[in-house]
This record gives sequence, structure tokens and C-alpha cells, in this order.
Amino acid sequence: MLLNHQQRKILELLCKTEHVTASELAGQLGIGVKTVRVRIKELNPELEKNGIQILSKSRYGYYLDPRQPEGIEGLLNPKENEDPVIPSNNQERVHFLLAYLLNRTEYIKSEELCDFLYISKGTLTNTLRQVEETYQKYGITVHKKPGYGIRVEGSEFNLRQCMVDVFVKQDSLEGIGRRHQTDEIETLGKMVYQCLKKYEIELSEIAYNDFVEHIYVAMRRIRQEKYVEPQAADMLGRKEKQFVEELTELVGAHYQIHFSQDEKNYLTLQLVGKVYIDSETEQENFVMQSEIDRLITEMLEMIYREFHVDFRNDFHLRMELNRHMVPFVLRMKYHMILRNPMLEEIRKNYVLSYTMASQAAIALGEYFQQSISEDEIAGLAEVLELALEQQENEQKKFSILIVCASGKTSSEILRYKYSREFKEYIEKIYVCNLYELENFPFEKVDYVFTTVHISSYVPVPILEIGSFLQDNDIDRVRKLFVRESKDFLQKYFKKELFFTDVEGKTKDEVLKNLCRKVEQEKGLPETFTASVLKREELTPTDYGNLVALPHPERAFQERAFVAVAVLKEPIFWFRQKVQVVFLTAIGREEDENLQQFYEATTDLILRPADVQNLIRHPDYDRLIQLLRRAEE
Repeated sequence: MLLNHQQRKILELLCKTEHVTASELAGQLGIGVKTVRVRIKELNPELEKNGIQILSKSRYGYYLDPRQPEGIEGLLNPKENEDPVIPSNNQERVHFLLAYLLNRTEYIKSEELCDFLYISKGTLTNTLRQVEETYQKYGITVHKKPGYGIRVEGSEFNLRQCMVDVFVKQDSLEGIGRRHQTDEIETLGKMVYQCLKKYEIELSEIAYNDFVEHIYVAMRRIRQEKYVEPQAADMLGRKEKQFVEELTELVGAHYQIHFSQDEKNYLTLQLVGKVYIDSETEQENFVMQSEIDRLITEMLEMIYREFHVDFRNDFHLRMELNRHMVPFVLRMKYHMILRNPMLEEIRKNYVLSYTMASQAAIALGEYFQQSISEDEIAGLAEVLELALEQQENEQKKFSILIVCASGKTSSEILRYKYSREFKEYIEKIYVCNLYELENFPFEKVDYVFTTVHISSYVPVPILEIGSFLQDNDIDRVRKLFVRESKDFLQKYFKKELFFTDVEGKTKDEVLKNLCRKVEQEKGLPETFTASVLKREELTPTDYGNLVALPHPERAFQERAFVAVAVLKEPIFWFRQKVQVVFLTAIGREEDENLQQFYEATTDLILRPADVQNLIRHPDYDRLIQLLRRAEE
């Protein structure tokens, strides 16, 4: 048991004197007498678990039962500095209540929470509103019962998902010391890795850690006699079931814990929702499900209609998307939440791929009748980015190993980026996770490029690299030889569609005013504005660096065009502020330069200094100059 500040202070005062009145305790702690009684009432049941009891005697006050002296020293002097203090700000209160309510089954009155947290009823109401917003993401509700108080309600499946995402990953699961949690997770991790190697199941570093944490939470809940609901096993693979069967036997024997068949199915589901289907080891056994493949066809058609980037006959991409969709379908069916720690970097660095993935996600959302999270969109964007990069893969000379903790798709993207940008040097590229490094045959490579720190010995030179190729990683001049022309930009960016006088204090106001100018200049119907606004509602288009890239739902003219608005002041868009708007309208005709146009535009967006240059000097010629710099 861990004591908070007030509980420890009460116990210390009781140890120093024979009797202490509630008034004396209140004076020492700086709280009310009523609050003292509440604290002792809360403290006693927990102390009794350690053989300690606080008693009271009329006119004398509180005292410790002299027959039970053992255990007090351990509570007052824990081995680790893990004393959870009373939350002192809003963020801490939200996090505390998220954990506290999750781990409590009975109702608790708001008055008790106010007394414990030293806050007013109004502050508690505001805090609980934020807590409920977080719970809603996991299908958990805060139930209010007059006369009893509040408690959380939700399926055990959803409660566990919330515990993993919100608490275990932050080393703050209530009632568990960090050292104990870390040690137990490390032990579980070794058991999981042992079984992963045996069954040749591949997980990214992130998915591996996430799966281990789900086992940890499952064990803790089983010990508390909180069992998961029956799980359907119809979509779970045979190999994954065997893996979990052996793993639970191993874990159960070590920790003396029993996993029911429902618990095994739950863990198998968590595994399959994260596993990567390896194209090299399982391609001969991988069969595209007709419904999934039909959905992928619709996604690729949507991308082609809106961006004129034709992936429709890319068989390799179809296979990759089918592999991506296997765990994705499970996550959708069971409302499992995916956390992509590279979301912001993907959205910022893979602008075109992320935009295309957002469009494809519309088809997915309609099919599954639920919104597709930005984390999921980012994962899909990685697959599309890989397809774009593969088109430029060339011959190589040196052999390198790329170590990446973020997953197979991210590693493959780096593989193709390096093979493209350094094609005159690279012969072969291998990729692996950090936990696979120990068994890699280093005689195959000349160098190791790693996105994570490697502390173990590696017999070849190591170079630490970023997760994305930035300006300082590559020689951008090499792009000169693969660009067709510097003059194609004027096809899309016309001087008459460059505006510095678009007014508006909100996103909708700016878009309406910009679209009206475009309608007047291009002779477009009023439905153009409605199409842009409707498309913006589906997925926001602010990508950072003060730039947004809105676009209509469909083509309105034969040829593509771009309208650019440089606003006088930045406005809040959806996620962040925007001051430069690239309103892109794709045409109905085929356009061989379209992908180069997107590359030049997104390259400009990724250069904050050049965006600021355009804002300071809002001029059409300056824009073209900066765009040409992007393609060099």
C-alpha cells in the first residue's frame, strides 16, 4: 500500500503520541475536523490489510492499536520514492480521477471527492467533464446515482484498453509502484519475446510493448477477480491461438495465475490486432478476402478520382493494403483503439500520403459505420508513402541495416527512401527491430543506420538517423535529374488565383470568401464552395507550419488549378493556426505532372523558413521562386 501525503502525516502523528484528537490532527494538517474523520475512515480499511488499525477513545482521540505494531515502519518508509501527493492542478486532478474511478467499483459521493482533492463543487464538475471526455473514447461512462454518487461503467474489455493507454504507458497505474510495475513488465516481455521467436510472429517495437502491457493489465484484473467478457474466436488465426496458449501456460506457471479460455481469446485478439503479416514469410498462404479487396478497390478509386495518382493496378500495394487491413478490421469490429506515436511526424512529413489516406478513410468510415481515427489514417498513410517511394527505387552498392522501433511499414519507407536518395551507394538494405538486433548476421552489412539508441556491441559502424529524411539528411540537388521541368508549376499556380485580401476570422469564413473569388475568376458554380466545405468537414486539412490544403469533393474543370491565399493574420483552423491556404482543385483530365506538383507543394510546406518568407512577402513571384526551390 502507498500512502498519500495526508495519510502518511496522520500515521506519523499517531506514532509520536499516545492519543491525538481530531482537532489536533486538523490543526497539524491544516484541514477541517470533518476532513480528518473522512481521511481516517478511508485509511483504516487499507491499514487493516497490513495488520494495523486506528482506534478511537471518547475524550482522548485517535490512537494506534498497541497489539499490532508490525508494518507501520514499511508504510512510513517505502523503499521507493512513490508517495502520490494530492493533485495540485487541473491536469493532475483529471489524471488522478481517471485512475481512481477506474479502479473503484462502488459509488463515491462528490462531497468526498471535493474534500479529498481540496476543490470546490464547481471545480470538480469541470474536472469530471474532462474525465468523461476521455472515457467516451473507450466506450466508458460515468454513471450518476442520486444519493449514492458516481462510478464508471463499461465493459471489462474497454476498461482494460483505457488502463493500458492512459496509465500503464505513463507508469502510473493506481496502487502499483513503478519499480514493481517495471520489473513485472520486463519479465513478461522476455516471456513474450521467447514465444514470438518460436512462432515467428512479427510485431513492431511499439506493438510488442503494447501487447506486453495488455498482458500485465489482464493479470492484474484477474487477480482482482475482474474477468473479461466472452470473446468470439472466429477471426483469430490458428498460429496466434497456439502462441497465446503456450504464452499463458508460461506466464500462468510463473505467476500462479489461471487464464480462462475467454482471457486467452482476449489476448489473442489483442495480438492479432497488432500483428504484421510478413510478405516474405507468408505470402504463399495469404489470401485476399473478397470483401476487403472490394473495399481496397473503392479506396484506390477514390484516391485516383481526387488526386489522379493511379495505384489501381499496383499489385504490391494491394497486397500490402490487404495485410494492413487484417488487423485493422479486427480493431474496427471490436472498437480497439490504435495509438500511433508517429502521428504528428507522419502528418507533417508525408503530407500527400496523409491527405490521400484521409480520402481513403472516408470509404472505410462508411463501410464500418464509425469514424476512422487520425492514428489509423497515419498508419494507412505509411503504406501509401511506401508505394510512392517504391516507384523510384534504383540500383545500390553498399549493404546497410536500418534499425527502427516504430514498425515494419516505417522501416520499409526508410528502406526505399535511402535506396532512392543514395542509389549510387546502396546495394542492399535490411531492416529489423531493436529486439531483433541481437541475432542479426552483421557479416551481411557494412553499416547500421538506427533511429533508436543502441547500447549493445555492434561489430560494424553505427550512424544514428532521424525517422524521416529531412533537409539536412540528403542532398536535394539530386532531385534535379529526375524532375521533368521547372516550368510545369505555372500550369497549376496562376497569378490571378493568388490572393492577399481574403478576409475571415474562422476557417469557414476564409474558405467561403476564397471560394467565391475562385468561382468568380474561374466561372465555377456556387456548388464549388459547398463541395469544399463539405470535404473539409470529413477530414481537416491543416498540416502544420501555418498551412492548410483544402480541396473540393470532386473535379469541377478539365484541368487542375490551385488558388493561394496568404492571410493578414493567422486563424485557428482545426488543430492549429493557419495563415497560408492552398486550395487545390484536381481536373478531370489525365495529368502526368500532378504527382510532381504535389511533391513540390508539400516540400514547400515542410520548410517553415520558406513559409514565413512567403507570409512576410506575399507575392506570386516569390511563391513560384519558393516552389522551384522545393523541386531542386
